[in-house]
Amino acid sequence: MKSMKASAKDLRYKTKEIIAALERGEEVLLTYRGEEKAKIISVSK
Repeated sequence: MKSMKASAKDLRYKTKEIIAALERGEEVLLTYRGEEKAKIISVSK
C-alpha cells in the first residue's frame, strides 16, 4: 500500500490533497516536528 508523509502544518493547509490521497487508498503518516505521530487510513475501501 502506498503511503505519504504529511506534517501537522500540511494537514492544516493541504487538507484537500491529503483527503485525495486517502481516497486513492493511500495511508498518510502524520509527523510533528519531524517525528511520526499517527497514521491516517481511509474508512472506505
